[in-house]
Amino acid sequence: MSRPNASTTDSANTQAAKAGGLESANAGKNANSAAKPTAAEQTVRQLAEQSRDEAEFLHRLATHLAEIHSAALVAVQDNSFPQPRMLVRNETIAANLDRDWLRQQLGVVSPSAASFVFETPNGQTDTRATALGVELLPAPQSAKLMLLHDHELAPTALLPAMKQLGEFAKASRERFATPTQVDSESTESSRAIATLAGELPAHELVNLDQAFRNVRAVMRGFHQDLDPTSTAYRIAADLPRLLACDRAAVLLPKTSSRRPKFQVRAISGSSVIDRRSPLIRSMNQLADAVAVIKRPLILPAQATSPNDEQAIDPAALSPQLIEPLEGYLDESGVHSVAMIPLFEPSQSDDPYATELGQDLSPDAPSDDELRSHANNHPPIAMLILETFSGDPATEISPAIREVADESALALSNALNHASVFALPLRRPLAAASRRAFRNWAMAISLSVIAGLIAGWLIRVDHHVVATGEARPAVRRAIFAGIDGIVDELLVSDGDHVQAGEMLVRLDNAELTREAEAVSGELATATQQLSSIRALLLSGDNGDRDNAQNILEQQSLENQIESLNKRLDLNQQMQSMLSIRAPFDGQVVGWRLDERLSDHPVSRGDRLLSMVQPDGPWELELKLEESRSREVLQRYSNGDPLPIRFAIETRPTETFEAEVSSVGSVARRRADGRSVLDVVAKINEVPEDGFRGDAEVTAKIVCGKKRYLASALDDVVDWVHRNVLFRFR
Repeated sequence: MSRPNASTTDSANTQAAKAGGLESANAGKNANSAAKPTAAEQTVRQLAEQSRDEAEFLHRLATHLAEIHSAALVAVQDNSFPQPRMLVRNETIAANLDRDWLRQQLGVVSPSAASFVFETPNGQTDTRATALGVELLPAPQSAKLMLLHDHELAPTALLPAMKQLGEFAKASRERFATPTQVDSESTESSRAIATLAGELPAHELVNLDQAFRNVRAVMRGFHQDLDPTSTAYRIAADLPRLLACDRAAVLLPKTSSRRPKFQVRAISGSSVIDRRSPLIRSMNQLADAVAVIKRPLILPAQATSPNDEQAIDPAALSPQLIEPLEGYLDESGVHSVAMIPLFEPSQSDDPYATELGQDLSPDAPSDDELRSHANNHPPIAMLILETFSGDPATEISPAIREVADESALALSNALNHASVFALPLRRPLAAASRRAFRNWAMAISLSVIAGLIAGWLIRVDHHVVATGEARPAVRRAIFAGIDGIVDELLVSDGDHVQAGEMLVRLDNAELTREAEAVSGELATATQQLSSIRALLLSGDNGDRDNAQNILEQQSLENQIESLNKRLDLNQQMQSMLSIRAPFDGQVVGWRLDERLSDHPVSRGDRLLSMVQPDGPWELELKLEESRSREVLQRYSNGDPLPIRFAIETRPTETFEAEVSSVGSVARRRADGRSVLDVVAKINEVPEDGFRGDAEVTAKIVCGKKRYLASALDDVVDWVHRNVLFRFR
């Protein structure tokens, strides 16, 4: 639901720095705060005097903070009640608030004030709003408070609000915490670590034993995984708990080189880093400059012990450090900051050896050896410890050395692990070389044996694969019955026609001329026959003339009969010029107009085709001769040969057919393979039919067979033909 926002806090720090000045102003503020109590301390004292118990104080403090911060809702979590108590000033925020998210955020707040961003409903859309959280009292009281606003705070207002909330938390702890709880968790951690160096008297060791174990548990968490970014986030999140700082950042090098460039990888209290933020850029530039000197840098300069050589006086800095340092101070507005470079741990038996100076092990390398090691190796990381209020650090304490050394070790392991060549591939290979390899080998062997036994016992449908086409069973090619020229094309591809409907009309000029000539001759002969018949009926001619007229009449009648036959034959041939549909169906022909219109055709030329898509369909398959043994055997015995096939235009569906005929001889295709023609009738055609001549892949079922024999059928046949045959 939310995530801390680093860029917003960075911008707020920038404005606060520009408004409040740098080190001189901070020093003045410390002097004033030491002289008289702050406004937060006075308010906490007044609220505590007015309250009967701790619960009433928390209620009064929540009301006061809600008023001065104009918060929409205040949530308080303490040991008196298992659920958070809320002071609601905006019902909309309270009604839509995720209670699980609220409990989760209250569980992770620390003594240092932190900001979060969450989504709040605003009409039809969600807008971003700001939440501030802080731990008021440590365990066992364990009181935590969170302020939720109904809008996102501007950068200029966010940091002052966080500082003010931190002051109230500090004043509350000083007022109500027990003497052992007045110190923050970071101070307790430092005291526990300092005990290792002998800085505490012996009678305090018992009181700090539990704190020391807690600190060591936190530092062991640095080594939880080997991802550099995750390790950096874990270190940045835990540093404010271990050391006296308000915010910590971890920077890692972009590339491995003698002079690496650093970039911010993690900031405490933030899960998202805006790399374009001016503060982030200034951190990167300052880290690059500090990495050159390979020594810690503490600002502002404080009076240190005579033997302290770790901190560097800013006045003695080289000009190359002044510009990035001034830019960082302008953007951050910190009260004090410690820049600590981390180096690759030296090869020693002491796991806590560090390049930062003094060592906690009597057998560890000397300071000169560590300094020489640091000078010869670039830093592998950089820690930035920032403080916005309170007394600044004056030296690199043993606690800082201990935490920095553990951080260096964790980051070194993570970076070395990430730089291993082909790590994702080598990891499983290394695992396979261990004892588990034998277990996996045994499991695989048992699985293979079990599979072979199952393959021998289980019987499945044995099938052979053939390819071909799906076509309507009723189809016919339309040919030209006579020579001619296509005079008129009346159909196109895909047209549905009725039986007898005109498809193509041809033109033959020779037939037309012949018909005209025969018709003329027939008319002349008919006229002459009529004249002779008239003479015979008049009776004016003599016997000789009548005999001659009778002969001419017979001749004309024979001529007319011959002309009529020629005319009938001509008409029959002319009728062949009109090509009609032989049955109801669909025209099939690609680019008929381009291929036929006004083109001469000869008798027997194929013009187009017709199919009946609504009728039965069949498969025309090509079965390789090498796979036809079972098919021919079952077909000759009269056994059924069912088929399951998938059509190219509908690959996700399976259809069924049955073999109706098998070619008696094989034929050789253009690619040199011998195939048998197989025709199968499709059992059921879907309502929308198939696309004509669609490619199909069919499985011809040839009865039951052992699964192992069916799967290895092609291999067995190949071995018999190419290997065993040579030894027979």
